Amino acid sequence: MCKECGTGEYADEKGSVICKKCPIGRYGPQKKATSEGNCTACPLGKYGRISGLVDCYNCAENFYTNATGSTTCLKCPTGK
Repeated sequence: MCKECGTGEYADEKGSVICKKCPIGRYGPQKKATSEGNCTACPLGKYGRISGLVDCYNCAENFYTNATGSTTCLKCPTGK
C-alpha cells in the first residue's frame, strides 16, 4: 500500500516509504509533493522556525524579515 505525503512533506524517491519534512524557512501547502522544490520559501513578513510547516508564522508587530525563507523575525530599527 502506498502512503501519501501530507502537507508540509515530500517524497523524492520512487517507492520511498518515508516522507521528508519541508526544511526550516520553507512550507508545503500541498499534498503528494515529489521534491524539496515543492516546499515554498516563507515570504517577507513571515518565518519558519521548524520543519514540516503547512504555512509560515507571521512576524509580531514591530518585527520584520529582510529575506524570503527567514527562520526568525528581526526587531524593527529605532525610528521605524
